[in-house]
Amino acid sequence: MLSDFQVKKLSKLFTVLDLSHDNLLNKPDFDIAATKFLKVNRIPAHFPKSEELHQWYLHLWEECIEKPCDIIKDGNVTIVEWLGANRSVLETKVGYESIDFFGIAIYESLDINDDKRITYEEFISRSV
Repeated sequence: MLSDFQVKKLSKLFTVLDLSHDNLLNKPDFDIAATKFLKVNRIPAHFPKSEELHQWYLHLWEECIEKPCDIIKDGNVTIVEWLGANRSVLETKVGYESIDFFGIAIYESLDINDDKRITYEEFISRSV
């Protein structure tokens, strides 16, 4: 069972990820996130990191959000599905440890220049 604190934090994360503001998580949210991220960081479309980052956002959607959370397989994740999937993940040791992938993926998305460090500028520019 999720604690009140976990529900609050996961609900906030859901809202942050819902860039289309339709109370659903879906692929367009991650397309928007990728586009905004590239624009905010002034990464040109022809830059090799551009396509890599866009594909990373789509991979994040498919592997970390859609597969574990989209219970009815309609391409959308509701807050109920989101909280239920996160509860299931957090209740098992393997699931809990799998969250590391999400953290690593976020770290890599912030490291624009691939130097394995996140500068202050890279961190504050992440305003998607």
